[in-house]
Amino acid sequence: MNREEKIEALKDIIKIKSVNGDELLVAQYLMNMLKGENIKTELIQYDKNRASLVVEFSNGGKKIGLTGHMDVVSEGKSSDWQHDPYGAEIVGNKLYGRGTSDMKAGLMAMTIAFMELAEENFEGTIRLLFTVGEEIGQYGSEDLSNRGYADDLDALIVGEPAYLGNISQITYAHMGSFNYKISSKGLASHSSMPEMGVNAIDNLLDFRNILKNKMEEICKNYENEIFGHTIFNITQIEGGTQINSIPDSASFSGNIRTIPEFDNNKMKDFIEKLVNEFNGDNRNLKFEVTQSSMPVQSNPNSKLIKIIRECADPNKAENLCNTSTLNEDFVNELKEKKEMPISATFSRGTTDGANFFNRNKKMDFAIYGPGGIEVSHKVDEFVYIDRYLKFIDLYKEVLKKYIK
Repeated sequence: MNREEKIEALKDIIKIKSVNGDELLVAQYLMNMLKGENIKTELIQYDKNRASLVVEFSNGGKKIGLTGHMDVVSEGKSSDWQHDPYGAEIVGNKLYGRGTSDMKAGLMAMTIAFMELAEENFEGTIRLLFTVGEEIGQYGSEDLSNRGYADDLDALIVGEPAYLGNISQITYAHMGSFNYKISSKGLASHSSMPEMGVNAIDNLLDFRNILKNKMEEICKNYENEIFGHTIFNITQIEGGTQINSIPDSASFSGNIRTIPEFDNNKMKDFIEKLVNEFNGDNRNLKFEVTQSSMPVQSNPNSKLIKIIRECADPNKAENLCNTSTLNEDFVNELKEKKEMPISATFSRGTTDGANFFNRNKKMDFAIYGPGGIEVSHKVDEFVYIDRYLKFIDLYKEVLKKYIK
């Protein structure tokens, strides 16, 4: 593929509206690109119009996984955008559209790198794991990890956005994410006769105070050398139907960022026990986990991360890519060291990597993609075209060096 064909391929999948679902069209588009000798493709149906995609080229040797998600978040009000969120408009070196940064540029860069390495008869095994439902629930990665697609990998690269301005960082660890909901069931009555009912809001708030105090103890007593302490939040609350009725139902939901020392399984057991101890005497609370991603803590000095740092060194443009395919100003920017040297770091966010890594903690792990963190999920989201093209060659170089 030449430069223009690579850009057009990315534009094509930007134009597919895969908002929190409907990933099937993206999967089918990519599958049609990925045909050839020794290439195996498999659509993993998750739901109507939703399918993950697994593609493998095997020539023996080390097994390296490349993963990304095909869903995007909602564009919100299209009228707030200066550029059509699904128009894939190009202005200068920027390609605009929902999902350009998070993370269809990474997805397509991995796809084209895979194609070109397969054509070159790559001396190893590459497995693409393209998922549904990362933005809400991480359903696809949970499904693929349960099916064992990451169990035999030597390394995994997650193509999520790595740039904050002109600084790129490799993420080797991230906190876990634990979404929960506490529901309180009461008995309705007229507000003039509260004794005839059970106030679901009162019971909910009583429990909220207990939970908050207990969580403050956990946050204080458990600490991780990288992440620090657990982060506890209550983020949604609702209850009651009208002002002159004792409410018969109420609930609150929240998100907890977890650490290995007090991970998601411990958190679940802890809150479950607290709810059971609270219930009784007209108190009827229900606890449910609505989403759970375990923390990831891999080796920051792994072979994979060392190779990515070497290949992505902004002071070595010749190691990044074939610069003849890039915009001259972009290459000069690299040569002038306007991009900062990359480092390995951690994130408080979570990715599909949580499900894959916690099935196979022996594999090398890195999150590194062409998108910009500061523009993801925002109006007029964009990706730098030349950065996207750079990453195609970057991924190829990393995989070639890793198998040696």
